[in-house]
Amino acid sequence: ALEILERVGYGRPRGRRPRTERAYGQRRGERLDGLVGKLPRALAKRLPTSADTHRSGSNDGQDIYGGVSCSQTLRSGHLGILAAAGGLWHSRNPAASPYAETTAGELAQLITGRRRLGGKDIAEIHRLLAQLEELQLSATVNRPKDGSKPNLALRIPSPPVERVERRLPDGRWVGARAYQEALAKLSDEDALTTAQADADGADAAGGAFTIRIYLADWVREQIAHGEVVRVDFRVWAHLRPLGQRLYAWLQGTHRDSYDERSSSTSPYRFATPSACAGGSTGQRGVSAPR
Repeated sequence: ALEILERVGYGRPRGRRPRTERAYGQRRGERLDGLVGKLPRALAKRLPTSADTHRSGSNDGQDIYGGVSCSQTLRSGHLGILAAAGGLWHSRNPAASPYAETTAGELAQLITGRRRLGGKDIAEIHRLLAQLEELQLSATVNRPKDGSKPNLALRIPSPPVERVERRLPDGRWVGARAYQEALAKLSDEDALTTAQADADGADAAGGAFTIRIYLADWVREQIAHGEVVRVDFRVWAHLRPLGQRLYAWLQGTHRDSYDERSSSTSPYRFATPSACAGGSTGQRGVSAPR
């Protein structure tokens, strides 16, 4: 009888189920279902981005609102991270903490729309977060040509992300440099467990978040009480980078003293903001010239 039990594996520890059977993506999807990304209108309208993958370095310039100073060449992915962090902070923050708690797997699934994620997806999220943490950004607001008061809600006084912290296996939250140093000292098993928790977020609903994104005071104030732009990630994930940037810009577009292109003399017709959600109502945000 003992030989039979040994032969069938009785008493041996069970191995981990294959990733395809763990349904992490499905559980992440259930937690994120209905989450709407949120951005201050200033970022949706003014954050300078480029779809030119060969471009790098600072990206300073002037828009219709005023001067913009940006220390890096940003992509639409940076804007997606900010929208996700804003939505998570506003909807999943009962303690009113100054940070959004999440995992790299959650952020990747929101931005890409894919439930099955790989190491490259997770590495890209950490790369974008590191760049946002180092970003220097500011934008001023000039008085409109009609002489009315400037809309200070369109001002960007400081970078949107103050810092990013990551959770160690012992529960401590540390910055990026300390996190890398701590990982180097972990055993292979502990390092693998930490990486899997960050990617899969299997127990995130129970408090096992691995990333904290501290948003600037002005970002939280605008999302809670100011001019906010909503991003539907079901739309975002299926757009190309240029389309993603245009989508966020259109969501924040309404007629004001600065937007001369929206006037009746413009050759383009802009739909109402509610009709700009990626054409989900059958209309496009911008139509061809008449």
